[in-house]
Amino acid sequence: ISSFAARPKPSTRRCLIVAKMEPSEKSVEVMRKFSEQYARRSGTYFCMDKGVTSV
Repeated sequence: ISSFAARPKPSTRRCLIVAKMEPSEKSVEVMRKFSEQYARRSGTYFCMDKGVTSV
C-alpha cells in the first residue's frame, strides 16, 4: 500500500474579474514609471503613435 495519496486534478474553472472603476492617478503614475524604467533597462522604446499598442 502506497503512503502517497493521489492528488486531485486541478480545477479547470476560470474566473473573470471586471473592473468597474477608473484607475487612480497614483496607480497610473506607478505603472507609467515602471514602464519607462523597463524600457530604459531593456533598450526598448514606446511608439509615439498612441494607436499602436505593440511593435
